[in-house]
Amino acid sequence: GTSGGEIVVNGDAVIEQLGSITADASTGNGGTVTLHSGDTTALRGNSVVSASSDAGQGGNINLLGPQVGVFDSATVAANGGAGGGTIHLGGEQQGGGSTPTSRAVYIGTNGTVSADATDDGDGGRVIVYGDEVARVFGSLSARGGANGGDGGFVETSGRQNLNIVSVPDVTAPKGKTGEWLIDPNDISIVAGAGNT
Repeated sequence: GTSGGEIVVNGDAVIEQLGSITADASTGNGGTVTLHSGDTTALRGNSVVSASSDAGQGGNINLLGPQVGVFDSATVAANGGAGGGTIHLGGEQQGGGSTPTSRAVYIGTNGTVSADATDDGDGGRVIVYGDEVARVFGSLSARGGANGGDGGFVETSGRQNLNIVSVPDVTAPKGKTGEWLIDPNDISIVAGAGNT
């Protein structure tokens, strides 16, 4: 539709997403998708959670719970022609704000998380936060638009331990490169494919 709506799933048990949940838009802004489990929130297989927009701003996606996982070839996208949206995996920036934080966050090798500007606008915000551990083996991006705009902001924080194998993409073809915040007590940066 013109603007994306709001989809909220709350539950005490495990939330295991195997299909597609979309709050996409055409000319307006992407909507909001929140999956909040009291146990584990997991995307598996080729599942997609999207709050993107063709012409407007990307929307907001919140994957929350004590444990959050983006497994297999799952995709999380809040992309927008006029600018990227905001994605919270496990909490807000540095665990602040009113959003409950996760103990552990995992993004598998083929998992993709993006808050890109796809035309003319700034990249969005991607927060990956775990109170104990964050393991990021997939792709994170908050790119600036192909026709203008700056790169966005990506945080990867596991307060006790962080494993990450590739640098998030916060580049901008026609603007300034964005920011990558790393905020663990301990970190392992392991050489992988691409420019690590």
